[in-house]
Amino acid sequence: MKTKKAQPPDPWKDVIATEERLLLRNWDLIRSRGDEILSRPDWYFVRSASFYFLMAYISGSGPLTLGEMTLLWQTEDGRGRCPDCQGVVFLFRAGGSPLTGNHWIHGICPNCRSHVEWMRPTPFALNVAAPIMRAKSQSEKFAARFRCSGSSDLDLYDVILAMGGRVPLVDRIRRSWPTVPQDTRGGMILGGEHFELDIEL
Repeated sequence: MKTKKAQPPDPWKDVIATEERLLLRNWDLIRSRGDEILSRPDWYFVRSASFYFLMAYISGSGPLTLGEMTLLWQTEDGRGRCPDCQGVVFLFRAGGSPLTGNHWIHGICPNCRSHVEWMRPTPFALNVAAPIMRAKSQSEKFAARFRCSGSSDLDLYDVILAMGGRVPLVDRIRRSWPTVPQDTRGGMILGGEHFELDIEL
């Protein structure tokens, strides 16, 4: 009988899963405070492990801010259709290759509380990458307008608590969780390891 070697737990997946549960729990509140998110630098530049964009060959990969996500969610480019309940799915992260067109998009459906992965008609650069890059380009303008550094000392939990949202006590113990820095190769460092998109799907 064959035995399968036990794999160590992936703490990064746990981080993302926990933050997605937190977002679903407070989704209506977060969406209702969109204008405030777009007017407060300390909220706009908050980063989450769940929000990122990966693009092969071209610079621009990295984490996305709560403000950038809010801009995306306000447009059709940041939304999809849930295959289970036909509700609206909101984009959380995406990645792909502008050369092959291979790509993936992940999001959540607040209506049936499901995680959805989907694709859009090619070309990837036009239908996926361009809208995300447009949202990212607003951050530099936002930082200049408010004369801020383009970063925030807060995290997603701080913002939700400030909004009056619900954060279970067990989820507040997160200070030792990894951050999502962008490295010099245009990829991301997840849990101390360089992470790049596998574009050969």
